[in-house]
Amino acid sequence: MKTSFLFAGVVATLAGIAHGQNVLSIHGSGTTNPSKCYWQLISQFTEQVKVLIHMSYRAVGSSTGQLEFVGENNTADFGYTSWNDWGSGDIPVKTKDFDNLVLAGKDMVHLPIFLGAISFFHSIPGVESGSDGLNVTGCVLARIFNRKIKTWDHPEILEDNKQLKAKLPRADFPITVTHRVFGSSSTASITEYLNKVCPTEWPSTMVGSKIVWPADTDGCQGSSGVTTCLRQTEGAIGYLDSGHGHDEGLVEVELINRDGRYLSSKFAAAKGGIQSAAEEALKLGVIPASADENFGDVKLLNMPGEYTWPIVALTYVYAKKDLSHFRSDGEKTFFVQFLKSLYDLDFVSQCEVYGFTIPPKSIRDLGLAGIDMLQLPDGSAEWIVETDTRPGVGQGDNVISFKRKSFSSLSVSGISDDMVGVQETVSELSSDVKNLDLLVDTHFMNNDDDDRDDKIQTALVLGGISIAMWGVVGIMFLGRKLVNI
Repeated sequence: MKTSFLFAGVVATLAGIAHGQNVLSIHGSGTTNPSKCYWQLISQFTEQVKVLIHMSYRAVGSSTGQLEFVGENNTADFGYTSWNDWGSGDIPVKTKDFDNLVLAGKDMVHLPIFLGAISFFHSIPGVESGSDGLNVTGCVLARIFNRKIKTWDHPEILEDNKQLKAKLPRADFPITVTHRVFGSSSTASITEYLNKVCPTEWPSTMVGSKIVWPADTDGCQGSSGVTTCLRQTEGAIGYLDSGHGHDEGLVEVELINRDGRYLSSKFAAAKGGIQSAAEEALKLGVIPASADENFGDVKLLNMPGEYTWPIVALTYVYAKKDLSHFRSDGEKTFFVQFLKSLYDLDFVSQCEVYGFTIPPKSIRDLGLAGIDMLQLPDGSAEWIVETDTRPGVGQGDNVISFKRKSFSSLSVSGISDDMVGVQETVSELSSDVKNLDLLVDTHFMNNDDDDRDDKIQTALVLGGISIAMWGVVGIMFLGRKLVNI
């Protein structure tokens, strides 16, 4: 069945080409963080427009996206010719590269599209997130990560955590520092933050996307690697983009902000404290007033505000004002429409499930003004977005219609709905297992039963129940899929 749909799609594409339709081909590259959002929007556009489009995005990291966008040595004359049609990154284009682009007549814009918090997570047994969690200041973090503080019962930690000592497994409980091994924007953000709030403990020589860490720290590859390191080592601490850490169920620290409030990034987000970092930065001139100015020094670190989170990253789209590198006027206008969709809540609000925060209106207005700076041919046909039915108009060539869908998108939507139900079931079953485990522990405590064989047998029974429950979940999911075939 799926093969026939794929074949039909290929036939339709070839038929369109045979009838003289031009394929609009637009390709970007850069940071991995928003890649799922880009891919989702690209997939939707493919089915929502009448004309043929071919869009792609390579998730290769901010540095590679910048290199391919700047294109310094792409041609023999060092003419700053981009490899890609557009780039994306969690860091702004460096001042040197920005200035060289301007000198080469290749003016560009930074379009800020998402905000993301970077935070610290730990694996101290018995210490959870929240008001009774681990309170830390920037300087204490700096001394932990530079290895001047090596145990969780150090006086500087206990000063803001009176209850911590009683929760630790033992005295002198060691701290294991975990960090990214390759260059990353999260490493750049936290090292810049530590240098900003505590320069005496974290000098500028220890700032960057990749630094030399103390020898007795643990290097972990990627966000998933840091997650694994934290889970495998009790008493570890590391840093991650907050959305990833929360999705993985990791325990977040309570970090003091500029206004002296201890808070988590999750609490800050609920209070608007991620957006407020960008708003304050714009007011203070940290973010330029125009998208075509130099963003090289933009850092949303330790901004003021009662609930403002102190480590916030901006995700940008990089675009050149001159769109002559596109192969047709249709590609130019569709690219501009794609950029506008990143500021249209009907489109981009879908991406909040990936852990991003949509910027405040002031930042979105700055981005939209930057899009207006892109040079389109005179008389170019603008694209229309059809949300409510517009008879006749909705059937035009330059229309993105929410009324168009594909069978595959309906199938994906159905699977997503099923997965929500399965996840709820898993949560309920996990709770039941934990309650049963607690009952067993209480039984042994009350009866002072030290019989090793009884404990082993009980553990085996619990394991069997857990496996059976997961089996039920699997059968439920497969059953739903078989019914829908």
